[in-house]
Amino acid sequence: MATQERPDDPRGDRQADSNADPSGDPRADYDYVGGDTDREALVSDLDRLVDGDVRFDEYTRQLYATDASAYEVLPVGVVMPTSTADVAAVVEYCAEREIPVLPRGGGTSLAGQAVNEAVVL
Repeated sequence: MATQERPDDPRGDRQADSNADPSGDPRADYDYVGGDTDREALVSDLDRLVDGDVRFDEYTRQLYATDASAYEVLPVGVVMPTSTADVAAVVEYCAEREIPVLPRGGGTSLAGQAVNEAVVL
């Protein structure tokens, strides 16, 4: 496909190349390693920021390592928010530190979308 203007761009000056290699995007170089995270600081900071439960214990991490699929990925930890303010605080905190966040619903995914090495909400 050829380069074309994006219809959703109000300025009309950005171009989208549908054949562009996404690995050229600098964001594609991001490779999170959970072992690099200062888990104690993360737990204490999140516990201070949110009213909901902050669970980084092994048992809870194992519970949230699976969904309805065959995949199993141990999360960094689990935060159970009680408000939208809790969600915003976790997302902002983790974004500033480049820690991935995984929003999780009922954990019923059959293709592994509800598991990842991230802070699970």
